[in-house]
Amino acid sequence: MTLKEYISKQQYYYLKTNEATLPKVYGLPKMHKKDYPLRIIVSSDNSTLHWLASFLNKILHELIIL
Repeated sequence: MTLKEYISKQQYYYLKTNEATLPKVYGLPKMHKKDYPLRIIVSSDNSTLHWLASFLNKILHELIIL
């Protein structure tokens, strides 16, 4: 069995985070509906999966363009 480098060291340190926060959830009222129900919004900025999603988006975008 051989070791393979799937990602570079630079990419590893980009994905490895120590300062991540939990995603924030909040609601915006639907003003046009009766009793103003909330529309749930999840903000994942600077969360653990934000960097991974960004990394995978770049890879998939390059594959689609080709």
